[in-house]
Amino acid sequence: MVWAQAFPFVALQLYEGDDKDSITIFLIGSFSLWLALNVAFFCTIDLNYLNTFFGTFTEQAIRENDNKTRSEAAIIIASLLRSACRYRSTS
Repeated sequence: MVWAQAFPFVALQLYEGDDKDSITIFLIGSFSLWLALNVAFFCTIDLNYLNTFFGTFTEQAIRENDNKTRSEAAIIIASLLRSACRYRSTS
């Protein structure tokens, strides 16, 4: 994430055109906006989910956890539907 912001400045050092000053201003503005939006984003999200951005989970662990959550949700929904059907049949 940070490399994508650093490499344009590295490329600018190798650039030898006449409009180097205007490109520098544009890159500084883009970097400032990127930094401000990242700070705003991480300040507004629920910090319990911060580990999803910077964690050591593997894809397989996430999928296994997601499958467990889906199966639990399916069981809950099925029991709610059964309860609703029983309620409608008795009334």
